[in-house]
Amino acid sequence: MSSSTKDIRSLEKLRDLLLMLDPTKASQTNERVSSLLKLLRISSRRHADYYHRSSIWALYSGPGDVIPRFVGLLRECLLTHQWGKALKLVEAMSRDMTSSDSTIWKVGTACLLQMGESKSRLLRQFVKQVATLRSISVVEVLVEFLLFLLTQGNLSEAQDLMLDLRQNSRHIGTTRDPKRKSAQSLFEAYQGLIMYAQWKQAVHAQQQDEFHLSQDLMSSQQSVSVSEPKLVADAAIESLSSVQDRPGVWDVFISRVVEMQTFYGNVEAARDLLTDYAAKNPNNPNSHLYLYKLETSTSNRPEFRKKYLKDLIRLDPCNPLAIELYNLTEEEQSSVSLLFDFLDFDHCSNNLAVLDLLALRLNSISQSATLEREVKGCWDIRRSWWPSTVLKEARDKRSHSKTKPSDPDIQTATDKSQIVKTKRNIYRILRNL
Repeated sequence: MSSSTKDIRSLEKLRDLLLMLDPTKASQTNERVSSLLKLLRISSRRHADYYHRSSIWALYSGPGDVIPRFVGLLRECLLTHQWGKALKLVEAMSRDMTSSDSTIWKVGTACLLQMGESKSRLLRQFVKQVATLRSISVVEVLVEFLLFLLTQGNLSEAQDLMLDLRQNSRHIGTTRDPKRKSAQSLFEAYQGLIMYAQWKQAVHAQQQDEFHLSQDLMSSQQSVSVSEPKLVADAAIESLSSVQDRPGVWDVFISRVVEMQTFYGNVEAARDLLTDYAAKNPNNPNSHLYLYKLETSTSNRPEFRKKYLKDLIRLDPCNPLAIELYNLTEEEQSSVSLLFDFLDFDHCSNNLAVLDLLALRLNSISQSATLEREVKGCWDIRRSWWPSTVLKEARDKRSHSKTKPSDPDIQTATDKSQIVKTKRNIYRILRNL
């Protein structure tokens, strides 16, 4: 039983005793005693609160009270960019063996990077210390650190990290935890990314050797011989493919595998990989873009190029390849919708090439009832907003001076004038539908 509960019960007994002393004045006594007891109870609670907050032992009363306060202070320090104070809080939290390990790792790393410590030994030492924390996945920590090294272009240190991990089976051993198993697959893929970079360097050095260039470049220090780029590519492909069967967007890994496979003429394997990747990621525009690029560079099958482009433009209507798809499907009357969809986007609305294509198509609208029906369908859903956005220059007589000079599609005053003229022609035809 807590001390505060005992005090309240003692006060209740005292009240009963005072009432028993003079039963004839019970009402007056009861009122005075109740008022007195109320003041005593408030004073007792405030005294207990003060003692609890001021006592040094209160800090060690439990993580449920301390950790939320630390996290609140951390949030304030991070929002105000007080990196030094945030690091002190992380240091204090690291002394408490509770469930704050993840916070220590993420906040500590962010602070060190923001303080310009990214190239010092301090960050490396911090990673080694974090790897010993009991409730955090070592593999997840190393994956993030490895990604940091790669983004910094520090290939040699990333390479050293890989060698160190291979010697320590504790980090790369088997596990049944799905989260850690996924992190290990990702870590394996990043190893493949490092080997891909080594392969690029080896191929570059080999090509320089063929052209009899600098001997220093040929003898640059590498962990693999430049005469064996194919062996490096095979090892990289094996590691990069570790995420192939896992759900997720793995563009950075899959695209490297395809690059190496096509480099050595293994086009069918690359096509099978990309087809499988697109089937698993149908809403990822890049999965269809990779197939289109592979088809364009390795074969001449317009029907497949058209299919891949349709899948891509369906997800990314303002992609510049929409013009390529229009050229492939120009004979189809429905292809005019590609031009409307492309111009819907503000950064594309002044593309003179697409405006010219639309104007040319609209000028032939009287020759085809099917085309007129397609155009009318496209215009009906845009009638209420295109005149004030896409075609606003066509309605303003002073639009020559209002065209945005920073628009990348507008290069000269002649282009500005031509854009306005083309838009007026388009608007004249559309508003009569």
